[in-house]
Amino acid sequence: MARGVYSWPSFKFREDTNNRKTGHIPVTYSNADTCPPSCELGQQNICYAKGGPTRMIWDRMETPINYQAMKDSFYSMVFDLEYYIKKAKRHHWNPRIRGNITGDLPSKKGDRELINLRMVTRLSKAVKNARFLLYTHYRPTYGLNGAAIATMNSFEGMTVNLSANTLDQAVEYKKLGVAPVTVVLPHDHNKKVTYHKGEKIVTCKYDWDGTQCKWCTICWWKDRDFIVGFRGHGMNKRKHKNVFYRGSDNGIA
Repeated sequence: MARGVYSWPSFKFREDTNNRKTGHIPVTYSNADTCPPSCELGQQNICYAKGGPTRMIWDRMETPINYQAMKDSFYSMVFDLEYYIKKAKRHHWNPRIRGNITGDLPSKKGDRELINLRMVTRLSKAVKNARFLLYTHYRPTYGLNGAAIATMNSFEGMTVNLSANTLDQAVEYKKLGVAPVTVVLPHDHNKKVTYHKGEKIVTCKYDWDGTQCKWCTICWWKDRDFIVGFRGHGMNKRKHKNVFYRGSDNGIA
């Protein structure tokens, strides 16, 4: 997309959002090219960000003309984050920030499946005086992704969740011990707590009583011993079942 009056850079920080799920908290957005090609939700065209208001945001975001342009946009966003967090600290406030409402982490040049460790480490250092939350669909078993995610979670203020698409995958990710885990559940899932292969899955409170991220915070808990499940949402939520029920055993107890 060419730069215009209504276009956004490929990485964007906003001090507030009217997102009904997060509540009024600071957020960041990343362009669609940050998503790893292996993400099944993207492959099946059922990612929530591909429909509704989030799609309109993605459509406004620029596609970097080259790798250096991507890096420049990312570091500009990090600078904006740092400035905001320093401003909040002067008022003795550690802001809770939701990262990547759309998109994912920056990748290494030439390999969109591999997290750029240098860039995400810079981000992690920038948010040390905040409470920064994000989710990633990068495979933790690919290359050094697991180490990169664990490094990010070693920084105070940073929480990275691994995003799984099936219960089997969620259990597999949890056993790695790299990061807390979330999973997308069928849109009509009707239990607050379920179990799969001995692991506990707690359904997002927003799906039950409308509690926003701003007030819930369980996804910020790095040391939680359960998986958080989100009901599929967005325009393609019914199609998500095609991904969820694939594989050998994804029954819900």
